[in-house]
Amino acid sequence: MNCPRTRISEAFSSTGAPPSSREGKPRLSKSCQGLTLHGAQSNDDLELLENMLSGSGSSSHRRAIARQLLEAYGSLSHVARQPACGLRKQLGCSAATAAKIAASFELGRRVVEEESRPSLTKALTAEAIAQWTMPTLGRLDYEEVWVLCLNSPLELQFRTRIGQGGLHGCALLARDVLVPVIRSSAAGFILIHNHPSGDPTPSREDIDLTQGLILAANAVCTPLLDHLIISRTGYVSLYENGHFPANK
Repeated sequence: MNCPRTRISEAFSSTGAPPSSREGKPRLSKSCQGLTLHGAQSNDDLELLENMLSGSGSSSHRRAIARQLLEAYGSLSHVARQPACGLRKQLGCSAATAAKIAASFELGRRVVEEESRPSLTKALTAEAIAQWTMPTLGRLDYEEVWVLCLNSPLELQFRTRIGQGGLHGCALLARDVLVPVIRSSAAGFILIHNHPSGDPTPSREDIDLTQGLILAANAVCTPLLDHLIISRTGYVSLYENGHFPANK
């Protein structure tokens, strides 16, 4: 039986592509088209935020969220400082959307951190550590606590964040600090946290935590070498300020 045959090229000549490749294909927003054709630098702040939210609803919905973010916080730098829980509360969005925004800014922050901060591979003085951490911790609007784990030559071996809180701090116990230190087989460690207020002066709680941690760390033969408080205006070393027994 002779059946009429239509060449594929003729069947698609009116559309230029198979129907299946055109149906259901999401349309790119204008900001996404601009980014694709001309690079991310061609987008303004609102368009960049909209593109960051790609996949989170329609283009108009993403643009509304992006506009709400800028109106609520005033600038990209202030948006970038917000934790995911704060973004979710402000926007009333899903946890996934808030996490996506926070993760995107964190990636950008880490790139800037890697490119701009000095190396911390040799002299681990309080000043060197402060210069290394101030560009990131010093600008935060909430408190973070980090531990630097050192090997036997007292070189940086491992770093990890062990706490994150609000404007007025985050509660930590000695075991919260020591668990990652012991797991990393560190020879010693340095505790770092920031004061969002901008004043690095140690509080009574900071001093009590330090002195209790010194005792607990000595009990497991992994000494606390210093506790630094970082802010956007400067830093304080509790070791240099005489809050360590051997330094009194």
